[in-house]
Amino acid sequence: MDWLFQDVAQAGQVDIFIRACERFLMPDGLALLSLKAASERWTGEGESALFAGVESALMKAGYDLEESIELTGFEDNHRLFVVRKPR
Repeated sequence: MDWLFQDVAQAGQVDIFIRACERFLMPDGLALLSLKAASERWTGEGESALFAGVESALMKAGYDLEESIELTGFEDNHRLFVVRKPR
């Protein structure tokens, strides 16, 4: 598929997202991950460290991070990650 959107409220959201992208997303496809911090298992380092870890995991998996949007005001404790699968 050309694009994929994920918004699940459970721990391991980024791993679920990466697996879905690997399976369904076409090369050069766009994918959006709406990540809810409160659904993740916290390590005590805080929300910004959690979001930085997600960015790192996405890039380590080979995706190009195009944008990271804080959704405070629309959805508290959420961030939208926009990635592209390389060709």
